[in-house]
Amino acid sequence: MSTKRLFLLHLLPFLHLCACFAIALARLDSGWQYLTMIDAPASVLVIALIYNFNHPLILFGIVGTVWWYLLSRAAEMIGSRVFATIRNRRAARAERP
Repeated sequence: MSTKRLFLLHLLPFLHLCACFAIALARLDSGWQYLTMIDAPASVLVIALIYNFNHPLILFGIVGTVWWYLLSRAAEMIGSRVFATIRNRRAARAERP
C-alpha cells in the first residue's frame, strides 16, 4: 500500500480526533452538537451509551474515530475494486485485434 493511500485512509479519522480534542480543550458545548450531526449513524450509538458512561467525551471520540476509519476503509476497498475493473477492461480492449 502506498503512502498516499495510507494518508488518505487515516485522514478522516485523524481529523475527527483533532476536532474532538479541539472541542474538549475549548469547552465548546455547541461543537458537540455539530459533530453529532456529522457523525449521524455513529452518534445514535454514542447517545444511547452516554447515559451509562461517566466520560461521554472519550466515548464519542473513540466511537466517532472508529466510524470514520471504517468509512475510509470501505471507500478504499470500493475504490480499489472499481479501479481494478477499469484497468482490466482497458487491458482486455488493448489485447483485442
